[in-house]
Amino acid sequence: MKLIVLLTALLGASLARALDYDQLSRDLDQATSKQEIQRILRDRHVPLEADAPLATKAGQAIAVPVPDEALINQIKAAVRIRAIASGSRTPKAKVDVDALRKAKRSPLYNDPGAREQSNWLQKSLESFGDWLRKLFERPNRGPATPRVPGVSIVPTFLTTVVWVVIGAVALAALAVALKLIIQGRKKVDRSKGLIADDEVKLSLDEWLARADALIAQGHYREAVRCLYVACLLRLDQASVIEFRRHETNWEHYHRFCENVTRPDFNFLAPTREFDSIWYGHRCKGEEDAARFKGYYQKLLDILNPRRAA
Repeated sequence: MKLIVLLTALLGASLARALDYDQLSRDLDQATSKQEIQRILRDRHVPLEADAPLATKAGQAIAVPVPDEALINQIKAAVRIRAIASGSRTPKAKVDVDALRKAKRSPLYNDPGAREQSNWLQKSLESFGDWLRKLFERPNRGPATPRVPGVSIVPTFLTTVVWVVIGAVALAALAVALKLIIQGRKKVDRSKGLIADDEVKLSLDEWLARADALIAQGHYREAVRCLYVACLLRLDQASVIEFRRHETNWEHYHRFCENVTRPDFNFLAPTREFDSIWYGHRCKGEEDAARFKGYYQKLLDILNPRRAA
């Protein structure tokens, strides 16, 4: 049982070191403008693998020109609670209990899917610990075995081997559980669609202009999203596929493949790269934005002769 508690503590410490929630909370509280908050969230990147709900909210705040006050307050409350939970910040003597309870009830702090998986993992670890305790209590119930000189090292060696095997199995189980949790959160992120409610009325030219502005500001990941949406809107104008804002990039790609009159355009490459850059937060910088500009221009070159014909 002590081994399980130790492994759990080491895992929590490793994730806590991935992001200094205490410092991030202080920086956000000291920010004097929404633009400064966007800069802090962009500079202090929240890894998707370590904290998917917070990373998603941070990405939403960065992607818009000016984030709304409610979203900023949710992010501040979530970071503050994580700083306290990780032990890096000591709560003040006077705590606003009602505000803390309200923050903990927010969707950003409470992730039903993650809670279910955490409860499942905790129950599995407890069952595993009970089995270990019973395993090592069984020899004590039997009659005492006389110690034979010269062979006392054998039980000690076997016990060491058993503990090594148990530790390896426990680590493997933790790795699998974490992978399942991360994959589940990624699925939730993709289910939100490609654009927000306030972006529905943007025209194709406005998406292209926004992409140029984001590139000039160094926001290459957000610029990639604008250029990918521009490709979808261009395909919609050409009556190849209908742009549906609530669908993901892969749902648009599959409908593109089902169209027998589709243009000779390799839509798989930008779709796969968009999935990695936008949802996976693996943006290499300006080269990604330049490559997606090339995808859009190539699609435009292919569709213009079709329109003329």
